[in-house]
Amino acid sequence: MRNREQKTLRKLVELKAFIDKNPGATQAEWYQAAKLSRTMAYALTKNAIITNSGTKFFPDYKWVGPLPNIKMVYKLIDFQRAHFVSKFKVSGVNEYSKKPKQQSLVLATNDTSSKRVAFLEAILSVNNNLEINGFNVAINDNNAIVSRNNESITLTEPTMLSKLFKIVSE
Repeated sequence: MRNREQKTLRKLVELKAFIDKNPGATQAEWYQAAKLSRTMAYALTKNAIITNSGTKFFPDYKWVGPLPNIKMVYKLIDFQRAHFVSKFKVSGVNEYSKKPKQQSLVLATNDTSSKRVAFLEAILSVNNNLEINGFNVAINDNNAIVSRNNESITLTEPTMLSKLFKIVSE
C-alpha cells in the first residue's frame, strides 16, 4: 500500500467518524472535515455506501456500507480516474478545448473570372465604416459564407454581402 492509498484510507476513516458524529452535516462540511475529494464523496453516495434518509435541506446521512478498507480505496481511486478521463477525451476533439481561430478573410487564389473579386470589393467598401465583431467571412469561387455565433449563411451575390454589412452597420 502506497502513501496515496494510506492517506485516502485515513480520510475515509475520518469521514465515517465525522458522519457518525454529525449526521446532519452537509457534504460541504464533509470536504472540510475529511479533506476527501468531491469526486470520491460523490462515488460513496452514488454507490449507496453513504445514504441520506433526510431531505436536501435537512440531511440525515448514515454510513450504511462496509467499513473503510483498502479494496474500497482502490475502487474510489479507479472511479476518480475514470471520472476525469471521461471529462477529457483522449482521442478526437477535446470537449473543453477552445475552438481553433478562423481567419476572417480567406484568399485562396487570384482568379478574376469568379465572383471573388466582387465579394472582396464589397467587403472593402464597408470595412472602414463597420466594426465587424465576431463575423467570419469565407470567400469561395462563387459564393461567400458569413458566420457568427455558430450560425452561417451562404451568399451567392456580392451585392447581398454589401447589403448585409450595411444593415449590420446601421
